[in-house]
This record gives sequence, structure tokens and C-alpha cells, in this order.
Amino acid sequence: MHITKSEDGKQLIIGGLGETELEMLHGVREAADPTACPEAERRLFPEPIADADERDFDAIADWKEFVVPDLRSQFDDALDQLDRDVAHAQQVRKLPMKRFEIELQAEHAELWYSALNQARLVLQEKYKLPSDNTGLSLEDLFAKGQWRAYFQSRFYAEIQCWLLEAGLTDDL
Repeated sequence: MHITKSEDGKQLIIGGLGETELEMLHGVREAADPTACPEAERRLFPEPIADADERDFDAIADWKEFVVPDLRSQFDDALDQLDRDVAHAQQVRKLPMKRFEIELQAEHAELWYSALNQARLVLQEKYKLPSDNTGLSLEDLFAKGQWRAYFQSRFYAEIQCWLLEAGLTDDL
């Protein structure tokens, strides 16, 4: 798999995708859904004041009423764009193994980054994934039923790194 920028810099091409990688990209919205996982909800939408007391009640209420819906809307917009781009994946090779390519506007890179980040954070909370690779073993991941979520999370993180290199660096 690779990400390249078009000569004019207006498109990013994610190429060399196998069926499994394409399937994981189709699964970003599901992976990013914090429903039924309070830890993921708190991670995505943390309260603005740690250890709040009664005096902070209004600020927290305002945060929940005005800021959180906007954050949700931004996440949904990012997921919608990623879904649209992935839906237009083109098969570029059939044999010996199918390969796919996704072309997206370079301006969508930030939305992709956001959607993938949301998915990674939710997967980490939902499946209690380790935050680093210290002492990590495949045996443990399989035994705890975490292996698929872990590899999905790492795949999304890798794409985020590539997006930074290929698409977002000009914007920073």
C-alpha cells in the first residue's frame, strides 16, 4: 500500500490496497461509533473542567449543549467524506491478488485524519487496547479477542502518518 500526491498536488492516491485493507476502510464508521462505550464517549467528548464542582455546573452544561453537538457534527462530516471517497475505490488489478485504489481530493486529507483518529480512539477504549507496544504479544491479543481491533487501529494510525507526510504537511 502507498499514498502518493498527484503532480498538481490536488489529489492523493491511496494505492495497492488489498481486499482486507479496503474492508477496514469501509469499517471506519463502525469502528468510530462510541455508542455503548462510555469510556469512548468520554475520550472523544471530555468535559472541559477536570474535577468540576458545583460552581462549574453552568460551564459544563454549556459545553454539553453547544460544543459537543458541534464536535459530533464535525466527526460525522469527516466520516461522511471518508465513506464517499472509499465508495469510489477502483479495482486496478485482478490477478494474482485484487488491488484497489482510492483517489481523494488533497483537501479531504484532514477529514480523513479526523475520521481515522476517532476510530482509533474508540477502538482503543472499546477493546482496552494497550497504549504502547511494551510487552505486547500476539498471543495476548488473540487470547483477549483484541487482535482484529488492534490491527485495525494500527492500520488507521499508519494511514494517518502517511496522510501527514503526503497531504497535510503543506497545511501545517
